[in-house]
Amino acid sequence: MTTLGFFLSILHTNAGARDYRVSAALKVCIGAALSLAISISLLSLSLQRACAQEAPKDKTPPRFQHAFYLIDQRRCQEAWDEFWRLAQTRDYYALYLLTGSELGHPFVFTGASAIDMEKIYRPMEIYATLTPEAISWPIFSIERLRRSWIPSTLGRSRDLDRSASKAVIDCFESTAPPEVCVRLAIERRVIPDYDAYIATVNLMNKTSLHVGCEAPPDPVMLIQRNR
Repeated sequence: MTTLGFFLSILHTNAGARDYRVSAALKVCIGAALSLAISISLLSLSLQRACAQEAPKDKTPPRFQHAFYLIDQRRCQEAWDEFWRLAQTRDYYALYLLTGSELGHPFVFTGASAIDMEKIYRPMEIYATLTPEAISWPIFSIERLRRSWIPSTLGRSRDLDRSASKAVIDCFESTAPPEVCVRLAIERRVIPDYDAYIATVNLMNKTSLHVGCEAPPDPVMLIQRNR
């Protein structure tokens, strides 16, 4: 017998008594039992809604599956070339994935100086914020790019005008649309326009930049990708 059933049986028994009165204590107990049952039901509904909201809402677009296959096969130069081929078509999601090299795309670069790498990754991070598709990876979200990675990258860049860097950082740390911040970065000469950026990296790809595999793919990224 449930707690509530027990209290109701007592109530039924007392109803046949001479004074037909229910003690104040019994009323309190019945009220508490009812309140507990309602609270448990509401908590259950809340947990179900929370779980639904936390569920991944997207998968990596199919157009990147071949590049990820190449990474899994340790063919990183080919994987880089495939991502970059898509980036040349203004596929900003491809740039977003390339910015995560340190989080699971095991690229190691040779033939490129630190300055060359900055020329690759500084514009890459900024242009990646234009990704129109929904991204559900909390470990490396567009919001994290805006508020953490880009400020860190610009803060380390010694060849930039400090006031220009600060203006762009402030923009990305605000609620301004990414298009506004990217345009500001171009106007303040923090990054080149997109066509000039592509041309710069294309030249590196042909002359000096070589891409190898640094480590096996990160299993966490593989799990995220295959959900």
